[in-house]
Amino acid sequence: IKGGLGNQLFQYVFGKTLSNRFDLPLYNDIDYYKIDPYGFSSKLLAFDNPISFINASRVGGVNSYILSDGQISSVEEIERIPEQIQNLLLNGYWQSESYFDKGIANEVYKNITHHIISDGVGGDFDKFERGVKSVALHIRRHDYGHMGLCKNSYYLGAMEFFAQKFVNCKFYVFS
Repeated sequence: IKGGLGNQLFQYVFGKTLSNRFDLPLYNDIDYYKIDPYGFSSKLLAFDNPISFINASRVGGVNSYILSDGQISSVEEIERIPEQIQNLLLNGYWQSESYFDKGIANEVYKNITHHIISDGVGGDFDKFERGVKSVALHIRRHDYGHMGLCKNSYYLGAMEFFAQKFVNCKFYVFS
């Protein structure tokens, strides 16, 4: 598991999908966060419980298989994985709904929502106004500058689009 919350969600749901399909336990390696250049941390405990962790460098050997992002284009192509595997290591971000089972995604979503509400992590939810369309605007600046930043006109255009689509909408800006 690596990256920010969105990346972690895609990786975890794909792993859980494969775990269910193969009827095998799912283990997550979060050692990447010891060296993460952006200072991210694992958010897996908010996804589901219990979560089992492992150091992937200790897994391997005969009948182990590494599946890297791009080797398959959807979970339906899973037959490409040899049947005799004992360990399947996933390497990648898996950023597509084609990699997971919708039922599992919904289950993880419900667990996250329950965690946020019951633990007070999202205490600002009471600030959302009933009957008002809320629009979240996420501005990436510093941390992804190497990939090219959007110009202010992009964000202003997006805000104008939603303001026309949802009269009297309220914007929540975060970064």
